[in-house]
Amino acid sequence: MPRTLFNVMNKESFTKISKSDLLTSRYSWSSHVQTLAFNNVYVIVNPENGGWAIFDRDEYRLIKSHTAPPQGRTGEFLYQVGLCTCNGQAKNFPQTSDYTEQLYFFEFAVTRGCNLACKYCFAEALPSLLSDSATEELAEIFIDRIAEYRANTHAHIPFIIEFTGGEPLLNFEIIRHTVEYAKREYGDLLNAEFVIQSNLTKFNDNILEFIKEHNISIGVSCDGFKTVHDIQRPFAGGRGSHQILEANMFKLRRLYPDNTGSVITVITQESVDKMAEIALYLYLCGYYELNLRPMAELGRGATGHKKIPFANAYVEGLFKVLSSVITPIYHERGELIQEHFLSRTFQHLFHPYRAFMCERSPCGAARNICIVMPNGDMYPCNQSTDDQQLLLGNIKTSSFKNLLKHPAAEMLGHRKLDSIKECQQCIFRSWCGSPCPLTAFSKFGSFSAKSGECDIFELRYKTALNGLVNDEFDIQMLGRLAGFDDRIQWFEINMKGGGISLMD
Repeated sequence: MPRTLFNVMNKESFTKISKSDLLTSRYSWSSHVQTLAFNNVYVIVNPENGGWAIFDRDEYRLIKSHTAPPQGRTGEFLYQVGLCTCNGQAKNFPQTSDYTEQLYFFEFAVTRGCNLACKYCFAEALPSLLSDSATEELAEIFIDRIAEYRANTHAHIPFIIEFTGGEPLLNFEIIRHTVEYAKREYGDLLNAEFVIQSNLTKFNDNILEFIKEHNISIGVSCDGFKTVHDIQRPFAGGRGSHQILEANMFKLRRLYPDNTGSVITVITQESVDKMAEIALYLYLCGYYELNLRPMAELGRGATGHKKIPFANAYVEGLFKVLSSVITPIYHERGELIQEHFLSRTFQHLFHPYRAFMCERSPCGAARNICIVMPNGDMYPCNQSTDDQQLLLGNIKTSSFKNLLKHPAAEMLGHRKLDSIKECQQCIFRSWCGSPCPLTAFSKFGSFSAKSGECDIFELRYKTALNGLVNDEFDIQMLGRLAGFDDRIQWFEINMKGGGISLMD
C-alpha cells in the first residue's frame, strides 16, 4: 500500500471526507512530480513542496498504466501529500515556523586572533592577529545598535548574541564588558541570550563563574579524540591541544550542568572514516548536541579541496552515526543524541517548512544573521568575512537597519531556488534548499550557482529515503530527532479498496 511520513495527516479528518465530495472531486498529478527508484520500490516526489509517497512495483505499474491519476480516496491521499491537485488547486501547507525576515542572530568577533592553527579555519585566525581585537567602545556601540534595531523594527522574538573570533576567550574582558553593559543599560528590554563558541583551551575558573552567573551558554569546538583532534586543531607551535581541551570539557560539564552549548566538530578527509567513533567519544564526554560539520572550502579549507569521494564517505559516516551510536544508545539508555544534520534531514522530509536559517535559499545571511568584526565592520555571516565585496559597512557610522540595505545584502536575498539554474528541475530541491551562496561562489565562482555541497545534500536525502523505504529506522526516534512532539506514524492507503491505516 502507498505510504508516507510527509506532513503526517489526521486520520479522523481524512475519513470524514464524504463520498459525495470524493465523487465530485477530480484529481490531477502535479506537473512537478518526479520519481526516485530504489530496488523495485518507487518514491514519487513533488520537489515544489517536498511531498512524497512510497509505492511498490505493482502499485507503480498500476499508476503508470493509466493516463489519469487515481480518483476517490486514493486521489485524496495523493492530494493531501502534495502530489496531486484537487479540482485544479494544490494542497496548501501552513508554514508555521520560527522563520523571520528580521535579524535575530548577532555575532560579535571580539578578536581575529587565535592560539590554535586549525588546518581548515575559514577565518584564517592566528596568534599574530591578536592585536586586532574589539574595544570597550565598540562593545557598547554593538549593544546600542542591537537595542536600536529592536526598537526600530519592533522585533519581538528573542535575540541571540554570540561571541566568536578567532578564539573569543582570548579577549574575555570585552565579553565581560559587553554583557555587563547590556544588562546595566537595557536589562530585560534587550531580550537577548548570550552565547560563546570556544576551543576551550583558555577556559578557567573566572570565566566559569561569570558564565554561570549570567546564564551564558558556551559551545565547544572539538574534533573528537586525541589522534584526530591534535592533527586538525594544533596550537600555533604545532603542539596538540586535545589534552587541555578534554580536561576543560569535563570540568565544564561537571561544574556547569545547565550549559546548553553544543559541540561543533569539523569533518575532514582525515576524520571522515571515524565519525561514529567521534560521536561516541563526544557522548561519553557528556554532550548530546552534536554538529558533525563537513569542512567548508573557505579560508585555509580552500587550499585542501575535498576529493570527490568525500561526499560518499561523509554521508556514509553520518548514517553510521545514526545506526551504530544514536539508535543503540536511544534503545538501551533512553537518551537521544541530537546530531544537527541528521535532525535537519528528517525534519525536511517529514514537514514542509525550513526553520533553520543556514539550510535554505535564500539563506539567513544579512537577513537573520550578521557578524560584526573587531573594527566594527559588518558582514552577512561568519563565513563571508574574507570577501570585501560582502562588506556591508561599519556599525560605528550606520545602523543595522541601514547596513542591511547594502546591495550585497540584497543580492544574497535574491538567491532563490527558482533562480538557480541547476536547481530548477532537481528532485531534491525542496529538501536540500541549495543553501550557502558562499560555498557556491567558492566552488563555482558565482553566488547564483547551486550549493557547493550539492553532492552531500543529494546523498543525504537519498540515503535517508532508502532507509525509510527499507524500514531500517526507528520512526519514533526519528520523529524526536527531527524535533516533533507528536507521534510519527506511517500513513497508508489501499489503492484498490480505498482503505487507510496508521502503522505503529
